[in-house]
Amino acid sequence: MIIDSLHNAEKYYGLHPLFSSAFKFIQENDLMALPDGTIQIEEGLKVIVSQKTGKTAEESLKKFECHNSHIDIQVCVKGHETIGWKPRETCVLPKGEYDSAKDVLFFEDQPDMFFSLSDRQFVIFYPDDVHAPMIGDDEIRKLVFKVKIYSDQMSNIQKVSDAVVKQGILPLYFNADETVTIETLRAIYRAGIRAVEYTNRGEAALNNFKKMVETRNSEMQDLLLGIGTIKNLQQAKDFVEAGADFFISPGFVPEVADFLIKQDKFYSPGCMTPTEIIAAENAGVKFIKLFPGNMLGPDFLSGIKDIFPNLLFMPTGGVDTTRENIEGWFKAGVSAVGMGSKLISKKLMSEQNYSEMESETRKVLETVQSVKNA
Repeated sequence: MIIDSLHNAEKYYGLHPLFSSAFKFIQENDLMALPDGTIQIEEGLKVIVSQKTGKTAEESLKKFECHNSHIDIQVCVKGHETIGWKPRETCVLPKGEYDSAKDVLFFEDQPDMFFSLSDRQFVIFYPDDVHAPMIGDDEIRKLVFKVKIYSDQMSNIQKVSDAVVKQGILPLYFNADETVTIETLRAIYRAGIRAVEYTNRGEAALNNFKKMVETRNSEMQDLLLGIGTIKNLQQAKDFVEAGADFFISPGFVPEVADFLIKQDKFYSPGCMTPTEIIAAENAGVKFIKLFPGNMLGPDFLSGIKDIFPNLLFMPTGGVDTTRENIEGWFKAGVSAVGMGSKLISKKLMSEQNYSEMESETRKVLETVQSVKNA
């Protein structure tokens, strides 16, 4: 789930080929003048326009729903709408069978949380987001874009990009000890992490990563494992063979980009100048790592963001766990923040304090989601 305001819509264009068409439809039309009903915008994209009095939570939860083959972009045009939400993986009470004709599955579970949308705010619901919309006392005018998920569109690159953006944070760490590496992975997974970067910073990195993949495959099938500090083509080949889901570099390496993108592998290179970002974009990269983040700062991104409307950005290096720091980056337009030793410290790993590691990771995840939803 992603919640934001329409003035930030451009930063989500890269998440799906049809997202830009949906948001441009909003820009080009008088939303108050659109007739109620369904408008087919193009193949795979339609919008449902409605204006109705809100429901009670009890009424809305009669249709606590999710979808398999569509992504919803729900836009509040006028009014104040409350929506219930729960991750599909934790729902245990399905109400009947999945209706493939209507692409809907209902649950009898209760939401984990409620959030509100007001004028010109939107939420993106993926298939694993169970939601109960239209809760409110007054009249609500809204648009619901139905974005078709095609098997050839939901590529590995897009899946990773979606997961990192949804999570809002990408933890990264390295430890030479295999046991510490695996127990750290388990701790942050318990905290809610579903995408993590392991850095290629020592001789043990490749063997440890293979063990991480083995552990993931047996215990955490919904976890995406990425490898960082990829500096040359041979390293990229080694970790493709080891089973990495995505790849991160401290700088842009053209031959690595070419090799990985051709294999539908997510690649995010570190860039610190517009020239480097342009080179990466021209090579097919969609997700830029701003590195080192503490040297560039949020103002750098604010100054260049409009030049790169189709790219997503994530700072790494010096991003800390405070709300103020995280909020500054998201206000500048990042889609996620990379966080290493400020989150998974050498001290916690050396002490093997996995309970505190889990607790701190959960707190930071909650802070990031709170900042994104503010």
